[in-house]
Amino acid sequence: MEGSYTLDKENRNALKSTYMRNPLLPKMLVEFLGTFALVLAVTINTRTASSEQNALAPLTVGITLWLAIVIGGHISGGHYNPAVTFSFFLRGIMSLREILAYWFAQLCGGFCAGGVAYSIMSHHLAPLAVNPDFPLYAGYIAEMVWTFFLVLMVNCISDPKYQQKTDDIMKFFAVGMVIFFGASSIGNVSGAALNPAVGTCSNLTGYAIHKDSSVLKSIGIYWAGPLSGSILAALVFTMVIKPNYEILDEKQMKEKDYAINSP
Repeated sequence: MEGSYTLDKENRNALKSTYMRNPLLPKMLVEFLGTFALVLAVTINTRTASSEQNALAPLTVGITLWLAIVIGGHISGGHYNPAVTFSFFLRGIMSLREILAYWFAQLCGGFCAGGVAYSIMSHHLAPLAVNPDFPLYAGYIAEMVWTFFLVLMVNCISDPKYQQKTDDIMKFFAVGMVIFFGASSIGNVSGAALNPAVGTCSNLTGYAIHKDSSVLKSIGIYWAGPLSGSILAALVFTMVIKPNYEILDEKQMKEKDYAINSP
């Protein structure tokens, strides 16, 4: 038990060092740019007020996130999502100062993307909001469940033990695919923001155009749902997945020792 705790502490310190190695300002800039690209893709590709919905929109958003992580993941971790950042804070990987800096950069990037989308699409944009045909609690559950899978995936691929086993490109691609399947599955229910920055900034951009105050209540859903999913993901990773990484490592070390010492 003591050895398992030591392994966990060493891994947490290794992951923590990746955040401390670079100054905070470059990380904030990367988070700003990545969230900007993500919110712009979501706002333009999925929130057109026309009757025809872009069938490729979920794929476009997923690929945008994938590329953004490939470009900036080695600098900031490639969160681009306050819910992802919150999970690292809950696990003790990030300090309060770091999470507030990341959230500030992510929201600034989102609002700037909303402004660009507004200038490009003008009155063709509609606010990102929970489908009025569904109750708000349905939107909350949808956002919580799919953000849980997204945040859990990010925590898994960020772990030093997992990084030794999987190619970087495929790890980042997996995150993009979670977004793709989430948007395809629940897009018609909650809008599939899965990200408080995406939900807030896309919602307010649409509201600025149409002045429909009824959509603003969805902003609370886009914070409560993803942050709830983030809490669950942090708990599952810490209590279930992380210990099994260590069990597998100990098993592999014993097998290696046996192979070396055997005649």
